[in-house]
Amino acid sequence: MEKTKEGLFKKISVFFFLILFAGSHFISAEPASQKAKKKRGEILSYLMFLATPMANFGTDEEKKQFEQIKKDYTGALAFFLEGNYVESYRSFVEVQKEVEKLTEKVSANYIARTQTMLEGLINEMLDLDIRYDKNSQFMKMVMRDLNPEIEKRPYDPKEVHYSYDKYHIMNTLRMGYAKLGKAKKIRQDAINLEKWLEKGKELPPRLVKKRIESYLGVINLCREAKLNAIYAYQLFNLHVEGKSLLEVQKRFLNNPYLVEKRLDPVFDPRIPEEYVVDANDALNRLHQDEVRVKINGEILSNSNKKKNTKK
Repeated sequence: MEKTKEGLFKKISVFFFLILFAGSHFISAEPASQKAKKKRGEILSYLMFLATPMANFGTDEEKKQFEQIKKDYTGALAFFLEGNYVESYRSFVEVQKEVEKLTEKVSANYIARTQTMLEGLINEMLDLDIRYDKNSQFMKMVMRDLNPEIEKRPYDPKEVHYSYDKYHIMNTLRMGYAKLGKAKKIRQDAINLEKWLEKGKELPPRLVKKRIESYLGVINLCREAKLNAIYAYQLFNLHVEGKSLLEVQKRFLNNPYLVEKRLDPVFDPRIPEEYVVDANDALNRLHQDEVRVKINGEILSNSNKKKNTKK
């Protein structure tokens, strides 16, 4: 009799547990329309973010991949607008997987390019440290009192700023490398997410989203590190012949876009030519558009962009 009661009690307990579980699941379940709407917003934000990196640095293969993602997105959007939210959500999830593959490539490219920019400056800094150390022979000459009547200054006074700017340059590089190191770690952690899955299983949408946003975070950190590198180059080339701000004034005297207090990268000769695109990208600007409008004086339109794409 007691065993019968005990068995009955267990059955009732299991029954109530199942009811509570099903009820909580039902209450927390998100409608398909909301899930599709949320996923649509996520992917649209990714596409908007990627538009600038694709225009500035995308390879032909990456641009082709990006165009296919946009095409697949519009297909999923069509289902959404039809009210077929289940199929729309499924399609958006497939698009999300393709976005994840593309952002993984782009984040790797940003890390590599940022490292190249910083390493170039490190090599320059070694020469500065040797020449402008307070105990160096050069600095002893700089600090020595001269008799202007019989002696010529044995150094170029335009270079003396390195004796104090080198500390700012090194500190800027240190911050740039710290951001680059953090970017590398975030990217590796995102790649390692698959380690926690059973063999053969795919990442669920929640983790794919986490991985994409990690890669986008890597891109932003690399952009910040690049700005550190750009600032270091500006200090390094402060008085280099042909790279002075006086040259800018002469060359772009009548250019309405030239604002000396807030010099745009396309006007700044202190930035090495190959890294002007990086400076624009770090400010989330399309480099080609900056050149066309501010240097060439062109008017941008959809028709212009289509023509340039065909080229």
